[in-house]
Amino acid sequence: MMYFLVLFRPGPAWLTDSPLEEQPFTVEHAVHLKLLYKEQKVFMGGSCAEKSDLLSVVVLQASSETESFGSIQDNPFVTQGVMEIEVHPWHVVFGPPSAER
Repeated sequence: MMYFLVLFRPGPAWLTDSPLEEQPFTVEHAVHLKLLYKEQKVFMGGSCAEKSDLLSVVVLQASSETESFGSIQDNPFVTQGVMEIEVHPWHVVFGPPSAER
């Protein structure tokens, strides 16, 4: 299994005067990620605390980059243009998720 970082940034439908919690499709976004978590495709994720164009990060588990992108591209924030994503392979060097020491 490989790991991938998914970076969420504002998309064309992002409401610039509204915080993350007030963006359209927020509930649907959360439901989608929780489903991927239950399916053990999402390892962890969360929003970024600082105000920048990087809004949140999710760590996916998948057998390929294509599979990881396929898991996340159906997220309502992405399909509705509220956020755009970048998917990057991520190599764990130490600590969880790899418990090898």
